[in-house]
Amino acid sequence: MPAVLAFVLLTQILDTRVSVVLEAQGRPGRLVRIAPGARVADLLRSQRTPVPTGWVVVPPLATVLADGMAVRLVRPQALRQPARPRRPGRQRRASSPPPGWPLDLNHADAHALDRLPGIGPGLAKAILDRRRARGGRLHGPGDLQGLKGLGPRRLERIGPLVSYR
Repeated sequence: MPAVLAFVLLTQILDTRVSVVLEAQGRPGRLVRIAPGARVADLLRSQRTPVPTGWVVVPPLATVLADGMAVRLVRPQALRQPARPRRPGRQRRASSPPPGWPLDLNHADAHALDRLPGIGPGLAKAILDRRRARGGRLHGPGDLQGLKGLGPRRLERIGPLVSYR
């Protein structure tokens, strides 16, 4: 009996295989032992684990395995950061204007308009063109309606930040 115990202990001491966790296709990970120097591709081949079309292996197939590594097969969308879900029925409130605001649309230049949320250089130019077309004066949000890229939501969003003096 002591010879068998010594053989088991000696086998465990001399065993240089690498322990790796393999997580495949949403199933819980399992511990796999493989020869040192093996790559991720060798692990998948030895375990007869096919990579489904469109799935990604993490780490890449050419990576040399080290003891304690985890190898995962995942869908590409699982690698992206999940978007924060918006609560249904919850609407954005218009923020209160920062100091120095509201911005007077009848005297603002393109640079000042560009600082408004959702207004880029192209839309700032369109607002200035509309102001020129109306004789250099805008009287209210109705004067901006119909500008491409400036819909009701964006008008509502910038409403507290602008004035028409």
